[in-house]
Amino acid sequence: ITNPFSLLSYCHYYYYYYYYYYYYYYYYYYYYYYYYYYYYYYYYYYYYYYYYYYYYYYCCCCYHYCYY
Repeated sequence: ITNPFSLLSYCHYYYYYYYYYYYYYYYYYYYYYYYYYYYYYYYYYYYYYYYYYYYYYYCCCCYHYCYY
């Protein structure tokens, strides 16, 4: 390229492309982290629910008849 202004525009375009790619990657990473946190929270809730159900099952077997 002979024109320096065109080269500057090209570098500017490249810089914007790189910045956009970095921003997209950061957003994707943040979304993945949020999804992982949500999945962890859901797993913890499921585990708590399972523990509560297990405790209720034992309570039902201890105090009442075992229906299950």
